[in-house]
Amino acid sequence: KDFNKNIKICAVGRLVKFKTYNLWLIEVIKNLNSTGCNITLDIYGTGPLYNHMYEQINENITLKGELPYENFNEVVSNYDLFVGSGTAIIQAASLGVTAISAIESIDEPLTYGFFYEFYEHEYHHRDLVFPKFPVINVIENFILSSEEAKQKLSNLHIESSKIFDMENCVNNFFDLENYSGSKLNEKKYNLLIYYITKILFHIYIKIFKIDIYYVSDK
Repeated sequence: KDFNKNIKICAVGRLVKFKTYNLWLIEVIKNLNSTGCNITLDIYGTGPLYNHMYEQINENITLKGELPYENFNEVVSNYDLFVGSGTAIIQAASLGVTAISAIESIDEPLTYGFFYEFYEHEYHHRDLVFPKFPVINVIENFILSSEEAKQKLSNLHIESSKIFDMENCVNNFFDLENYSGSKLNEKKYNLLIYYITKILFHIYIKIFKIDIYYVSDK
């Protein structure tokens, strides 16, 4: 196995209890590096778990603190892999960064897979009727994949994220008849909720001139 190439992984989000992946991801990276992998993990965000996580990290893992929203694209685009949930994983995918869907509120380091495979579902929920896979295996397989395969993954993530871009958000927000009655299936419901959230988020930023992707606890 060729683990020589350095793989850069990042996570962005609030360091809170229900985002349990912030805890087990540290151990996953430690275990992979102990087998000969060359992985660095950067975690962006603040929250109640910060001090506990700081005690668990080593020289390959860094807690970066807050990531200003305006810097998200520039910073995250430099990574090979993203692990997370919420709107951050959508934004990472739009940059062509291969993204592993993180399941919230589970203690085991498991995932449904890559974002592009589950973007039509509530990919962060732990009770979906899909098989779960060890994150350590998903990362290892990514490392061992060819450059051609990595590029294909990148393209698939870009394509799957397009449904969430701002133009689609606005168009679908005002096309509410498509989301009425029996037509309101899981996919459409999830997209509608996302569209509303994203529009309100951008309005909030403009009104209050917020430039922090995640608000500090300080």
